Amino acid sequence: MAVNLTVILGSGAARDVVTPGSNQVKIESRGEIFRPPITADLIHTNRRWEDEYMKFPAVASVIEDLRNKAGDKRTSTDIEDLLRELKESPKQHRRASFREFTLYLQHFFTAVTERYCRKPSNYMTLIGRIFDLDLDKVIFITTNYDLLFDKALHHHPATEANFSISDGNMSKYITASDWVYIKLHGSIDWGRKIKKNSIKNEAKTLPGLVDNVRKLGDSLENSLEDEIIKDSSFNQEERELIYPAISVPVGENKFNCRGEHIESLKTLLDYCQHFLIIGFSGYDNDILELLDKKRGGFGKVLFVSGSRTEAMNVREQFGTFGDLGHKLQLHANTFDGKGFDEFIKDGLDGYLNKLR
Repeated sequence: MAVNLTVILGSGAARDVVTPGSNQVKIESRGEIFRPPITADLIHTNRRWEDEYMKFPAVASVIEDLRNKAGDKRTSTDIEDLLRELKESPKQHRRASFREFTLYLQHFFTAVTERYCRKPSNYMTLIGRIFDLDLDKVIFITTNYDLLFDKALHHHPATEANFSISDGNMSKYITASDWVYIKLHGSIDWGRKIKKNSIKNEAKTLPGLVDNVRKLGDSLENSLEDEIIKDSSFNQEERELIYPAISVPVGENKFNCRGEHIESLKTLLDYCQHFLIIGFSGYDNDILELLDKKRGGFGKVLFVSGSRTEAMNVREQFGTFGDLGHKLQLHANTFDGKGFDEFIKDGLDGYLNKLR
């Protein structure tokens, strides 16, 4: 019987993409080295990112307000509630802040991608160990916008023949014979073009894009092309007028990828038994619904989080959604260690050996 594995990567995996304290970690601001952020850090981080969000006036105007409302809270769900308030506000300027937040996220995670580490070593180790097995199909799913896992696929000899970061072909994510890569919530290098008849400012710069978003206002969504494309200019000084295809976290369905990617995923999940879930909060109902609706049972399911307690909480979150609790009864286990980095060192081989 074919053996398939699905790996779900959340923001907790990105935080441990290299060993903390490694000399690989090179991004600094005001003398402080940091780890890639989770959603809550976008608001609750210290002042090191002020120069970045000041490039987005509508974001800068509300970010301190968001910090004050959140108080000492650090959870992603708190931030989702705050962002939803912006999206649904009766005030036009508040809704404008929400639309511009997408541009801020793209800019922020571009910096993380380009400046954080020379190579995403833990991702590359994960890919290599998985492909040492004789698996029929591997499904990589991420909720992250950055290109850190893309870099790992691009540079690893097991996957590089089928995946290039610079290739604009959107089918490359799902056409390899033995693996697929699904970015459910979008990617910093994806976007939708602003329709030519809707463009308000022809300047092909970041300020020009911001100006278009501001002037289009509530009509922005109807002013975008339907098709998601690869945005090869997203990190260039001269850039196309393309609005990022990334999902601002507001606690609703967050799919922001091409339809053929979702359809491919749904088909493949029906035949997948084993699941490795790393750094994922369990609060994205769109992913839980996919797993709940999949045909076929579960095999070896392992949750990896920042601690065993966090992993148990995620497992519990899965268990309260639909029939997942019943389906996962004797299949779901938790890694006892702390985080993705420790799992790579002390838990990955043990889990994969159970799949042989």
